Amino acid sequence: MNVSDDHFDAAPTGDGVLVRMSDNVAEVLGHRIGLLARFLETGEVDTPPGGLFRRKTTPEDVVRRMFPDVYADRAEADAFRARHTAVLGDSGPARRFVARCAAGSEHVLPRAEVEEWLGVLSQVRFLTLDRDRAPKPHPDLVWFDWALSALLLALHPDWLRPR
Repeated sequence: MNVSDDHFDAAPTGDGVLVRMSDNVAEVLGHRIGLLARFLETGEVDTPPGGLFRRKTTPEDVVRRMFPDVYADRAEADAFRARHTAVLGDSGPARRFVARCAAGSEHVLPRAEVEEWLGVLSQVRFLTLDRDRAPKPHPDLVWFDWALSALLLALHPDWLRPR
């Protein structure tokens, strides 16, 4: 591999995961996750006209739009969301992710931080999706999905073994 190639990989190590990425990938992920943190803190994000998140909102509205009703019954859906809004609307994990990316492109993450990264990468996808248009993957979605897969497999390598 040429050192200038974009890459993101993860491997199990000790009680954590070794993450290696190119400087460019660290910069792009840090930038996009920074937008997520800003969105979670203020309800504002830069999106094209017609995008999913177009205006300033409350944390509850942010979570409602990122995570539509999970139950057909509105009261049950609202109760589920109320139980999870504080965690899903917390910008702390996103800010820690950004700080890691700014600090370099190779890290050994403890399991708890890997799990935070999985949540953050899952959330940031919603800032890129445009639910009003045909599904055409945004280039950043590819990196989010690749990083999610790499981290999951590094955290659970046994998932690759045939049963």
